Amino acid sequence: MSAAVSEHVSLATTGGEHAAAKRIVAAVISADVLQRYGSGNWKDFHGVNDLLTALGVEVRVVPHVNGAAASVLAACAAGATDVLMHYSIWPDLLQSVREKYPQVRIHTRMHNPEPLQYLQRNPVGWLPTHSNARRCYGAARMYANDWRSRRLSDSLLWISDWDQARYQPLLLGAAKGWLVPYHCPWPAKRPRSAAVAWDQRRAVIACLPGGRDRIGLAQIEGLRTLAAQLAGIEGFEHWQLELSTGTMRRHEARPLGSPFVDAGDVAEPWDYLLGVKAVALLSGLGYGCKTTLIDALAAGCHVLVAAELAQRLPAAVRSQCIVVGGKSARPIQDIFSALQQPPAVHDVHALRSEQAKAGLRNALQL
Repeated sequence: MSAAVSEHVSLATTGGEHAAAKRIVAAVISADVLQRYGSGNWKDFHGVNDLLTALGVEVRVVPHVNGAAASVLAACAAGATDVLMHYSIWPDLLQSVREKYPQVRIHTRMHNPEPLQYLQRNPVGWLPTHSNARRCYGAARMYANDWRSRRLSDSLLWISDWDQARYQPLLLGAAKGWLVPYHCPWPAKRPRSAAVAWDQRRAVIACLPGGRDRIGLAQIEGLRTLAAQLAGIEGFEHWQLELSTGTMRRHEARPLGSPFVDAGDVAEPWDYLLGVKAVALLSGLGYGCKTTLIDALAAGCHVLVAAELAQRLPAAVRSQCIVVGGKSARPIQDIFSALQQPPAVHDVHALRSEQAKAGLRNALQL
């Protein structure tokens, strides 16, 4: 194990709820994710670890570099009873664990149906071009990684019930799938941060895309369309549309001009959400879980979602969102009126936490 990796291996505090026997989970993640503070995969990694700790499981954070197995094998040699592998793109690493430590149980965290996510970012056209061929090959390789990961795993931990229901049946292998929905880690990570009273929050509709790929740009264009629809409605002139740079450095994010206000890189996403009134995710592109959506609900924001995205949300989450567009679209004036009032009190965060704990108990046989 390299020094760069070993210095990041950490041990989480054990406590909380009972476990039938001592379990030591090696929580495996690509080392670069640990440096992406506030990104979706960073949040989910910490959220799952927090839940495992609450269940009385000892969690050891084990980074790897480009799928190298050394750090994970060392964790198994040091007594890990389970490996929880984030992402399904490293089946060779799982193969190494399975061959050397067959007694260790392997659980793969399914963040996305990877080939479908890849094709939404890189759509394939009809012409027989070299570019299209490369994209088809890339999607096929990702599918192969997914089904190999299922064959090598004892369980799959799905972040999205929609993905589990529709994509898992397409994968070969016997590993059982369990729903472990995204658990917002921010209240635990920043316990001193408090929600701003509704009448003191900034009149902002925020868009926080992770980047400027096809999925992120679709969100931005969805917000631009909403802004055009809201223009001219009395009172909207007092609102701002704020756009973050996401995971990019500021110089990489091309300014998009009116009607957007640059929110910069949003150093503390949770504190930011606690102080704005609304967050928009106005594109149906992208699979997995829109972690910002769940964070925004937990922060007490209104969340505006595209109709296509709403169809993939669990009913408990969808009922708390304002759906924009679609066959049963609400009048734009009604949408703006809803934004003026605080959201109904709900506890989706607690509900999802209990669902995630149940999935982890079943997968780990606690």
